[in-house]
Amino acid sequence: LPHTADYINELLAALYKQTGAKIVLTGVSPADKKLGAAVFDGEKTDYVMGEKVPAFFHGTGDVFASVLTSALVNGKNLISAVQIAVSFTVGCIKRTYADGDTRYGVEFEKEIPNLIRYLGLENE
Repeated sequence: LPHTADYINELLAALYKQTGAKIVLTGVSPADKKLGAAVFDGEKTDYVMGEKVPAFFHGTGDVFASVLTSALVNGKNLISAVQIAVSFTVGCIKRTYADGDTRYGVEFEKEIPNLIRYLGLENE
């Protein structure tokens, strides 16, 4: 079911109050066919959404966190890093869903060329 804006904002505010850190909340679904992340910097909330695929896959949180970290280490700002992580993770999910074999988690390896492009590293 979709999450309400009030529910998401309540979670973000509580996490921010506890940590004082910028918050990236994944698994946010404000609409039936969208899934992504909410980013809260202590003042405003931004949403980064991708297409929701009607399946569950193990390992997507690990993929998201790894790509988010990689994007930040490569100099992207937080919103850009979250957009890269959402895009890459959705790409992995779509590829795995199309192939039909979900036993081993998402097929992230085949999406790495897209990650290199997202990060702007294709010429290095």
